[in-house]
Amino acid sequence: FQAEDGIRDLVRSRGLGDVYKRQGMAQAVDETGAILINASGSLASMAKEDRIVRLTPNAEHRAKAMAALLAKDGIEHLIVLYRDSETADELHKTVKRYFAGRVTAVAGSEHLDEMARGPVEKALAKTAADKVAMFVIGPNEPRRLLDALTPDSPLLAVRWYGDESIAKDERLIATQAVAPRAAQVRFTCPTYSLEGFGLFLPQVQSLGYLLKTDSDAPVLTLAINAYDALWLAARAYERAGVDASPEELWEKLTNQANHVYGLGGPTFLDVNGDRLFCAYTFYTVAQEGTQYCWKPTALYRHAAFLSGIIALD
Repeated sequence: FQAEDGIRDLVRSRGLGDVYKRQGMAQAVDETGAILINASGSLASMAKEDRIVRLTPNAEHRAKAMAALLAKDGIEHLIVLYRDSETADELHKTVKRYFAGRVTAVAGSEHLDEMARGPVEKALAKTAADKVAMFVIGPNEPRRLLDALTPDSPLLAVRWYGDESIAKDERLIATQAVAPRAAQVRFTCPTYSLEGFGLFLPQVQSLGYLLKTDSDAPVLTLAINAYDALWLAARAYERAGVDASPEELWEKLTNQANHVYGLGGPTFLDVNGDRLFCAYTFYTVAQEGTQYCWKPTALYRHAAFLSGIIALD
């Protein structure tokens, strides 16, 4: 909000795709004097002083949560597997920064199962299978790999973890050839959620009832962030006035964020304008009877009153 006409002009002149890239959006904010509230962006490289409030914690928090879970699970050697891209490489490096064990990266454009076989076999030659794990990055890679592997693949002898992009993916547990293998490797992924706080859930349930659709799908945390973003902006305008300068409005906005508990929990910000406190739920593919499901197995919270992993199983 603020300087929205400038953003529109920038989109018209450069194209939507260019402006919506990470660097393009930051440049648009600088050029137009706009103030943005981002309800979903989480890359660690976006964490810098600017006029962008991010209501999703940056990936540094998620990497700390993943490292804490890996330590709890006794993992000593992590093989990170991903289709080569700037975003995936950044996520790999962020996790590596916080994981205390050994990390081997395997990145490529195709045949990732073949590329990973050697590193996994080498790891198993030196380390017990229950202390070796794979971290597979990407929304589609885990499903593709699990479908393509042969039953005797060494990749199925170790535990698997994934990133937030595939957490609770219904397609994975609904695919007949994939679901049993996902349960076999105890495929586990984090998702940013409120359950780790143990608070705010009644409000979220009430919002879910008000926004109920025919699909019965739960209200996503990112949608709750968008709801909170609207109120933060409205309250900032209420206090600064509609004719306030960007500087005045920014001061009121950040002040509000640092004193508000929204539906998504405390919106307190760090020095970069990113959400300071966060919570994640880890889901693991499990078999229940003849069906497969995503079962919550651990919580992670970073809060003023408590931080760390809480095991559920």
